[in-house]
Amino acid sequence: MRLRFIYRRGVEDELRRDSKVLGSLDTAGDRIVSAAKSFAPVRTGRLRTSIVAHRENGETIVRATAPYAAYVEFGTTDTPAAHPLAKAVATVSATN
Repeated sequence: MRLRFIYRRGVEDELRRDSKVLGSLDTAGDRIVSAAKSFAPVRTGRLRTSIVAHRENGETIVRATAPYAAYVEFGTTDTPAAHPLAKAVATVSATN
């Protein structure tokens, strides 16, 4: 079996404006934020409260804005990676 994929920019632009698609992206973003907050290690709560989702150019972006978020996500030489965002994406993707 062969699969052929044809990319059409106009279709992508149309989907970025579709209210159902945008609603689905927002719902997925909210689910990822919720899961990431549950996976985030908590010492002060700053990292957990910094995990947010917002829409940018038709895409839903989930990010942790705490200055040390990358160190928690990817680890350091002294601290192993916790991967709260990666775990959240994997969890939400597995349930869909």
